[in-house]
Order: sequence, then C-alpha cells, then structure tokens
Amino acid sequence: MEMNDETICQLFDTLDCDHDGKISFEEFVQGMCQHSGSALSVAPLPLAQEMASVEGLVPQRVSASNHRQFGHCEPFHNLPSSFKETSAAGKVEQAVTAPVGPSWESGIFSSIDPDNTGYADGQCVISLWESLGLSGGCTMLKELGFNPNVKVNLLDLTSQLEEEFMSRGNAVFALASYQHELQHLRTNFEQAREERDRLRLSLSEANARATLLAQEVDEHHAKLEKASESKLVNMEKKHQEQLREAFEELQREREVSSSQLNKLRQQGQQEAAALRNEEGKLRLQLDALQKENQRLESELQDLSEKYQELRLLGESQQKELESVVHLNKRIADLESGQAILKDEQCQKIISELEASRKQNKEIQDNNDELSLELETLRQQLATSGRHGKRHRRSGSWLAEYSRPAAQGGGVKRRGSDGSSSEESDDDARVAEKIRKRGAIMLSSLEGTAFLENVSLNDSQREALERISAAYERTLREVEDSYRIKVAQLESQLHTQLSSQLSQPEVDSMDAAQSFITKLQDELDLKNVLIERLRGDVTTLQSHLTEQREQLEAQLKIKDEEIATTNKCFGQEIEKMKEESDVKQCVGCRQKDGEKEISQQKVRSEFERELHMNLEKHLTMAGHEQRARKPDALASELTQDICTLFWSVSRGGGDASAATFRERLAGMVAKALATIETHLESLHLQEQERLKLSLQEEQGRRLKQEHTIENLEAELQQKQGLSRLNEERSSHFQAAQEADRPRRTDVLLRDLYVENARLLRSLQVSEEERRSAEQHITRLHYKCKVLSQLLADVTRAAMNDPRTACA
Repeated sequence: MEMNDETICQLFDTLDCDHDGKISFEEFVQGMCQHSGSALSVAPLPLAQEMASVEGLVPQRVSASNHRQFGHCEPFHNLPSSFKETSAAGKVEQAVTAPVGPSWESGIFSSIDPDNTGYADGQCVISLWESLGLSGGCTMLKELGFNPNVKVNLLDLTSQLEEEFMSRGNAVFALASYQHELQHLRTNFEQAREERDRLRLSLSEANARATLLAQEVDEHHAKLEKASESKLVNMEKKHQEQLREAFEELQREREVSSSQLNKLRQQGQQEAAALRNEEGKLRLQLDALQKENQRLESELQDLSEKYQELRLLGESQQKELESVVHLNKRIADLESGQAILKDEQCQKIISELEASRKQNKEIQDNNDELSLELETLRQQLATSGRHGKRHRRSGSWLAEYSRPAAQGGGVKRRGSDGSSSEESDDDARVAEKIRKRGAIMLSSLEGTAFLENVSLNDSQREALERISAAYERTLREVEDSYRIKVAQLESQLHTQLSSQLSQPEVDSMDAAQSFITKLQDELDLKNVLIERLRGDVTTLQSHLTEQREQLEAQLKIKDEEIATTNKCFGQEIEKMKEESDVKQCVGCRQKDGEKEISQQKVRSEFERELHMNLEKHLTMAGHEQRARKPDALASELTQDICTLFWSVSRGGGDASAATFRERLAGMVAKALATIETHLESLHLQEQERLKLSLQEEQGRRLKQEHTIENLEAELQQKQGLSRLNEERSSHFQAAQEADRPRRTDVLLRDLYVENARLLRSLQVSEEERRSAEQHITRLHYKCKVLSQLLADVTRAAMNDPRTACA
C-alpha cells in the first residue's frame, strides 16, 4: 500500500517546526520524543480531585509517570534558575516538570495550534480551559501578564504555567493543559501505529505478488519460446521442400528454353542476312536519287538566273511603255494646241505609236511564256522528288514544251497576228537552248535507269540489313524496358515488405490481405505489360511479313549465298553448344559447393542455438536467485533499523544523536544502492534476452530474403527465355500455354503465402517482446513502490522505535 499525499504532508508539517521547508536532525528527534510521549498511558485526573488536592497529589503522580515513561526524553530548555537551586523536593519537581515540557513552538497548546505557529488567540485558550471545566481563564491570563483580546505567545504561556506549577500556587490550569496535551499526543500515536501496521501488511503482500508475477512471466516466456521454435522448424521444412521442387522445375524449363533459343537464333540470323542485302540495295537507290536531285537543283539554278534576266528586261520595257504613254499625252496636247501641223507628220507619229504598242505586247507575251515555263519546271521538280521513277519515258517535258516553238508558231496570249523578224530570231534561239537541255536530261535519265537496273540487288541487300538492325534495336529496347519495369516492381515489393515489418501495430490478418491484393495488382500490371509487348512484337512481325512478301522474288537469286552462310552459322552454333555444355558443368559444380556451404551454415546455426539456450537457462537461474534479493534486503534493513533504535534508546546525549544520524544515512544509502544495482541487473538481463531474440529473428529473415532473391533471379531468367519463345512460337501454342496453369506460378504463390505466414510469426514475436517490455516497466514501478514503502517504514519505525523492534 502507498501512503496518501495528505498523510505525508501532515507528517512533514509536524516535523518541520521552523517552517523553512527542511527537517533537521534536531527537529526529527524532537518529533520522535513527541510521538513517544503521546503513547503515555497517564490516566486523566478528575477535575474535582485536581481542584481539591492540587498541592499534595499532583507532584507525586506526575513524578511517578515521569519516572515510568518519560525517562528517555531530553530536559526542557526554558526552566527558571530558581528551580535549579531548590531542595530535594525541588529536585523531584525538576524531574517531574523537565520531561513534560514540550520542545516545539506551540508548547502544550498544540491542539489549538495545528499549524505549529506558536501563537493563538486568547479567547481560544480561555475556551480550551472552559472545555476542561476550569473557569476564570481571563483572570488567569491577566495574572500571567497576557492580554486575552490579542494573540498569545503559546511558548511564553507554557513557561509561565510551568512557573506557576512549580510555585504550587495555581497549578490547576497547567495540570489540565498538560493532561489535554497528553490525550492529543496519544491519539496521534495510535494513528501512526495503525498506519505502520497497514504498511507492513501491504509490503508483505507486494513482495508475494512480485514473486508470483516473476514466476508467471518466466513460465509464459518459456512456453512462447517453445511454441515459436516448433513453428519455425515446421515452416523451414516446408519451405525447403518447396524450394527443391521449384529448382527442379526451373531446371527442366531452362533446358527446353535453351533448345528453343538455339532455333530462334538460327532463324534470326537468316532473316538478318536477308535484311542486310535489302539494305545495301536500298542504299544504292538512295545514292542515285541524290545524284539526280543535285542535277535538277543545278538546272533550277540556271533557270532562275535566266528568269532574273528576263525580269530585268521586262522592267526596262515597262519603263519605255510609261514614256510612250507620256508621249501620247504630249501628242494629244500638241494636236489640240497645234492644228496648223501637216497631216503627214501626224500619220508618222501615229504609225510609230502603233509599232511601239505592238512591240510592247510581244514583250509581255514573251514574259508570260517564260513565267509559265518556270512554274512548270518547279512543279515537275517537286513531282520528280516525290516519285523517282516517273522520268522513265521517251523524251522529257522540255522537249514536249519546245516542239511548238521548233515548228515556229510560238505561244501567244493576246492573239497577235504576226511578229517582226527580230522576234522570230529570238524565239529560234530560245527553242534551240531548250532542245539542247532536253537532250542532256534524256541522256542522264537513261543512264540513271541503267544504273538502277544494275544496282538493284545491292540496294535490296542494304535495305534488308537496315531493317534487321532496326528490328534488333527495337527488341533490345523492349527487353530493357521490361527488365527495368520488373526491377521497379521488385523494389516496390521489398519496400512494402520492409514497411509492413516496421509497423507491428497493424493487425496481422488485415496486413496480409492487403499485401496479397497488392501482389495481385502487380501481377495484373505485369500481365498488361506482357500483352503490350506481345502486341508490339506482332506489329513488328506483320511489318516483317510485308517486307518479306515484297522481297521474296529478289531472295531467290541469293539462295546459293544463304546456303554458304548457313554452313558458317552451323559451325558457330556447334561451338556455342560446346560452350553451353561447359557452362552447365561449371554451374553444377557451383551448386554442389553452395549446398555444402548451406549445410555448414545450418550446422553452425544449430550449435549457436544450443549455446544460446544454455545461456538462457543460466540467466533464468541467476534471475531467480536475484529475485530473492529484495526480500532478504528488506529483512536485513528492518533488523538494522531495530538495532539502531535500540542503541539510540539506550544511549543518550549529542554523541548518540550524531551516531544515529550517520548510521541511518549509511543504511539508507546502502539500501538505495542495492535496489539500484538490482534494477540495473534486471534491466540488463532483459535487454540481453531481447537482443538475442532479435538477432535470431533477423537471421531467419535474412535466410528467407536470400532464398526469395534466388527464386526471383531464376524466375527472371525463365521469364526472359519464355518471352523469346512466345515471340517466335505460333498463336495456337501461345493460347494453349496461356490456358494451362504453370506450376512455377503456383509455387510462387505458395512462396508468397509462406512469406505472409512468416511475417505473422514475426509480428507475434514482436508482440511478445513488447509484452515483456511492459512487464519490465511494471517491475520497475513495483520496485519504486517498494522503495517508497521502505522509506515510509523507516519513517514510521523512527517515530516509534520500540514497536518497530518488537
């Protein structure tokens, strides 16, 4: 049981006489004397007898009680000097009054001054005397020199009453006050003794409960450890069997996939050779088209230069036309202003004007024809860039366009009837230039057509090579993207596992279900990615089939070359088979070495577990021995306190007080040091046990993660091989394999389920560890309570040494 805060505060207030917030040794001894004095069994005298025989009976009774019960207390300090020089009767009175005098501020009036201030109202003192059956309290206070209407110093009042008591003149008030004070102290002593008995009972009950709790905790931990060990052994056996089956299945699928991979390599190499040939041919065609384009660009540049010249000529003629218009205006002015001119001059001017108009029309017609020629040239250059084979015809667009010019007609826009001899000469020159350029273009086109017929096979070869390289590049990119996605999903899986392990407060069943749903979502994502990759592969295959149909006619010529290349590839494939056989032998040896290493690891782990179990048993035995220490410590402490109080009660003076202080401080320090060492040892033992359990769990988790990583690596290899098989296999076989459930997927699902079970077991072990920590905190709290109880017991024993020793 714990003491209430109120009782502790009351004890502190009673012991703290000077109210400075501290309890000195003198105050402590004074409180002991007070409580020991409260236990005195002095029968109260009737007030009638006290009033009748004050002078004769009171000193004898008080001296007898003093001799019997108050012999161990200190003498009172405020005795008068006259009392020390009296006769033998005065000595008896000194022995009587010395121990009765109180040693705190309230004197013998502590009942009306519970706060121990040393002052009280005069009316309170008068009412106290009246309750005891004494009248005339006001006159008594006045006789003693106190004002009844003001607060009275209780210590001075007790000293005045003692003087009156020693003078035997008016001892009734002093005797009644002492009797009431004795009754008050007796009641306080009885309450303290009952509290001490309660504390002893609570201490014994707490010790018994602590021992029972320790035994129950140890038994519970032993049962939990046995159950967890048996579960883990069974789970490891199942896990090893599943791993063995998975490894066998992977080996079979690896052999099948290696054979299919060799076939696919042969087909791919053949197709790559065909694509290389096509690529070479296409490159030759591209070179020829580039040359033709350069030639056309040069012709276009020449025509543009000629167009610039004609444009300048047209601008000069336009200026002349403007000057002619100006002349017409002047002529009109002259005709209107000069009617005197002759008819001949007017006719000449009119004829010149008509000739200039005709010349202007012809120049405009030529300009329009040249612009039409330039537009047609641009259009045909654009069409020749789009379609490279439309130039294979007899003649060219220049020759066709120049035929009417050769016949001598010329194209007229405005329907002029004839032209001058100078204009016909210019048209003939232009037609000759156009015929020459047409002949050059025909010869160049015929040469390019011949070159195209000669280099067709080489260009097809180059085109095939380019297409094969693009196909290989796309396949690599698809494989790399798939690997990156698989790695990302695996990293997400590991992070989810670690986050679930780091959150033990979540319910195990809900966490497992959520984890399974997440894994299913990830599998669905993987399936979607695989379907997308299959779609990409099908598109590539369709593209390749179209190209293959286009190039079948050309590949017939290269059958002999392919046969020779096939021989070379057959030799290389044999070499690759030999290398694969060597690698398989090396892999078998590595597996045997890994099996031996795993067996050695299992043996070492089994030995380590045995050693850890022995250490646990030893620590449990030491824990039981140390659990008994608090009881022995409590018994030793009680014995030491009893002996100390006996020695103090028998001894006396300042020397006994100093020795009592030193021995008590040493005992308290010793008890606290032993309690702290015991708590530290318990805490260290529990920490070591938890560390060992955590290390075991971490080792098991590392084993499981290692096996899971190996399986995932094998599954990745298997998926890469199966992906290549599915890309080249027919649609019917792919449908059958999709309908048939694979055993490896079932094993993977079982492994995920097993992993969830292991996570549950880890969560259970963490909950057990948490419960053990809670038990440790409870034990710490109980040890603190026990230490408080010991302090309270020592305090109560110091208040009553005789009963504590009993």
